[in-house]
Amino acid sequence: MSDWSRQLRSPNSVRQYFRSGAPALVNLGLLRVVFVPGALKVAFAFSSIPAGATEKWRRLGYTAVDLILRLSGPSIEYIDSAALLAGQDDVSVDLQHDRVEIRGPGGPLLIAAVEYVDANFVPDPIMRRAEAYRDESGTDLEPSPRGDSAPDFDAF
Repeated sequence: MSDWSRQLRSPNSVRQYFRSGAPALVNLGLLRVVFVPGALKVAFAFSSIPAGATEKWRRLGYTAVDLILRLSGPSIEYIDSAALLAGQDDVSVDLQHDRVEIRGPGGPLLIAAVEYVDANFVPDPIMRRAEAYRDESGTDLEPSPRGDSAPDFDAF
């Protein structure tokens, strides 16, 4: 499988955690899709810490990691809104230089041409599913680049 980190605007956002190569983007859980002005953010969950990840995560006791892809300047060619809203647990991502394809077991979920893609890893996420993205007072919470909870998904 090719190193998808080469397709990112900043490949070091992956290489700093995976020195031997980016993890395969297969068998991911699709956590959330958020449309923001000029971009689309998609959060995925790895079922465990991927092989080759930094040992620091293991030393700190992290057992899982989420990946947030920010697709900037998307031109959506295909979207299966119903499947995206239903959530998916066996998703794969094909990341090309100017194109992203997200597939589920039943076929494509999202195909988009993009200007560029950014990636951010959130180790040992506090929140996993959409229903867990609210605190007791009803405030929306999102994974942040620091790995803790923050009230703003736009932190990255």
